[in-house]
Amino acid sequence: MNEAAVIRRESWLLGGIGLLLFMAGLWQQPFIGFESRFAVFAQEMLRHGPSWFPTTWGEPYPDYPVTGTLLIALGSLPFGAVTRFSAALPTALAAALNLVILYRLLAPHAKEWAWLALCLQVMTVTFLAEARSISLDQMVATLTLLAFYLAYSADRTGQAPRWLPLVLILGFCVRGPLGIVIPASAVISYYALSSQWRALLRFAIQAALLLALLWLALLALAWWQYGADFMKDVVRMQVAGRLEAQGRSEPFYYFTRSFGNYALSYPLAVLTLALLAPTLLRQPQTPARQLVLALAGAALLILAGLSMPETKKARYILAATPALSALAAYSWVAAGSRALRWLRAALASLFAALPLLLIAALVIIHRRSEYQDLSLILPCTVLAALQIALLIVRRKVEAPRRGAIYAGIAALAVWSAMVLVVEPVLLRKQDSSHFVAAVEAQRRAQPGTLALFGMTRDGAAIKYLVNADADLAPQFPRDAAALTALPRPAYVVINADAAKALPASALSTATRVASGQFNGEPFLAFHLP
Repeated sequence: MNEAAVIRRESWLLGGIGLLLFMAGLWQQPFIGFESRFAVFAQEMLRHGPSWFPTTWGEPYPDYPVTGTLLIALGSLPFGAVTRFSAALPTALAAALNLVILYRLLAPHAKEWAWLALCLQVMTVTFLAEARSISLDQMVATLTLLAFYLAYSADRTGQAPRWLPLVLILGFCVRGPLGIVIPASAVISYYALSSQWRALLRFAIQAALLLALLWLALLALAWWQYGADFMKDVVRMQVAGRLEAQGRSEPFYYFTRSFGNYALSYPLAVLTLALLAPTLLRQPQTPARQLVLALAGAALLILAGLSMPETKKARYILAATPALSALAAYSWVAAGSRALRWLRAALASLFAALPLLLIAALVIIHRRSEYQDLSLILPCTVLAALQIALLIVRRKVEAPRRGAIYAGIAALAVWSAMVLVVEPVLLRKQDSSHFVAAVEAQRRAQPGTLALFGMTRDGAAIKYLVNADADLAPQFPRDAAALTALPRPAYVVINADAAKALPASALSTATRVASGQFNGEPFLAFHLP
């Protein structure tokens, strides 16, 4: 078997392992946070059939194409319902494919580089969290890496990158205009840094035409299906609303605020590039160093480009994660200065002690947190076992092979901390399913109008809808007068503090039927006869 076939087989194996890591433990989890909206999209599609745009409350939602919703709904059909497992499956598959492509991109230069890049990507906080949730940005990240890989591979083989237009079309179907702009920027940076100006111009024109045609087609579809007002909402939410200035602009937002969200990849990538800078542009370039420059250019353009719009969120720059991970891992295989050798030694020491460091961090944070009833026995036992494994590796494995094993065990340690500690804490804090189930049980036993006090249809009310078993048509009262005017009987879901602030007469005839946590806050439910 030739080397290329071996790399392909290894990449699929590693992608399969990644898929298991991204899906493990999701089966019984409820929906929390931002992913609740996408779960509602899929729930309504299963109940009412496919539509041209995702819907909430039975009405079209203009901010996203329907493709992601369709994938979740199709994956949920075998289960008969939208579960966290089925909803996260398309994202996990995309993240696993991301690992496959990254390995194939780097392994021809050095398998150790490729392996370490994969481990660092799994250890990157935002990447791992998004890979285990519903994330359109994770899908765009994979398509961006695929576009870069196709351009790079075609360049090395002397062939035309025939599949690039299809990748851009898929990107638009998943994320709208951003789904073309982000992958296209990675390819354009590659052509620019390799001085392929004709290829750059040809691809830029091709991408611009695709963007214009697909955008006009989407607007025409919105107008045809739901009218001119909805079409304007599509323009506002997918383009204009992201660009308009609403406050102080932060053009370096992602450069300065990503060290924590994208650790360890981003800080290590910056440090590696800083150490390589004196020689990276002066010395004759090897193929590996040319790839490093291309990856640095792609990451830089993504971070700079997405810093320009007013709307900024950590997950938006997921597409830069593979490049950042590859840059961070390059320090492990790069020949260079004494500083690079020190960096490799420091990184190996960090990996070798990471489980122990995580145990110490968990214990300290646990003692200061409000969740001291959560047991740390299992996560600390798992991390301790991984630390023992690292000690065995140190004694039994020769030095040249230790680094790769250290990195793999360190990645497992970060994954264990995420799955056994971070996710349970987030679920404890944000799980609304028990409270909603209690209220809905009361409504089934004795039907009445549902009133979600102080909520908005596009805000916290989505967290209620995702945990209900059927379509809802609630009222949204905002004051005592609106409560009095509710059709009776009624069930009022209200924040505990808001209930205290109401006049005593507002709920004087009400009976409390449920209490619990909703959207991370204490809530009450009252029955108004």
